[in-house]
Amino acid sequence: MRVCALIPAYRNAATVGDVVRRARPHVDEVVVVDDGSGDATGDEARRAGAHVVAHAFNRGKGAALATGLELGAKFQLTDPADKGLVLSLAPSVAGGAVPIPDNPIGVVYVTLPLLLGVGVGHGHQLVVAAKVANWMLLGDIGLDSLVLDELVVGGSVGFVLKLHEKFRLMPEVSVMRPVWVSEDLGGTGTMGSAAFGNAFLVQFSVAALFFGGGGPAYATSPSAAPASAPASAPAD
Repeated sequence: MRVCALIPAYRNAATVGDVVRRARPHVDEVVVVDDGSGDATGDEARRAGAHVVAHAFNRGKGAALATGLELGAKFQLTDPADKGLVLSLAPSVAGGAVPIPDNPIGVVYVTLPLLLGVGVGHGHQLVVAAKVANWMLLGDIGLDSLVLDELVVGGSVGFVLKLHEKFRLMPEVSVMRPVWVSEDLGGTGTMGSAAFGNAFLVQFSVAALFFGGGGPAYATSPSAAPASAPASAPAD
């Protein structure tokens, strides 16, 4: 099991390098999330040996931690020296908002994928995954509050394309199906097996992986389309 230290940082160019150097002897990897600092924070972290993920603008400590959890928490179950076959667990937490006029809805997505990566030559890799995930929607519908909690299962297929020594592109498609739901609208809660018939969720995403002096940084661009029926350290 690999241990990762996650450090959110905002305008900490003077101190982040020392924090990274102190952390490295105790963990396998140090991930610094540069939360839109606009200074040399990311560069100093890279020089100290950290993997740096950068936000384009300041999003706050919570968003920086969520980004780090999504990208940095990966537990490799196979021999790291074996590049032809990689089996790993990569739990992640993500969030966002659905911009409905007058009634925005918050979304929290927690997923636990078991990833199998198979090298296919020239630095390319086929990645298949089995996933268990939990969706939670929080918001208001008219005058009533809404809490919708869903457990979904499914899988995904992706392909890592090595376009350059310092750049990879990974398109991925996931198919998920709800198996359990808890719904509370205006205080009238119900729960049980999801009664969605043949409903499922298809999600498309593209991940760009950039490799700098300190390791990879990532950027993702996901989109989701429901089919049949909607599945319901240094700090800021």
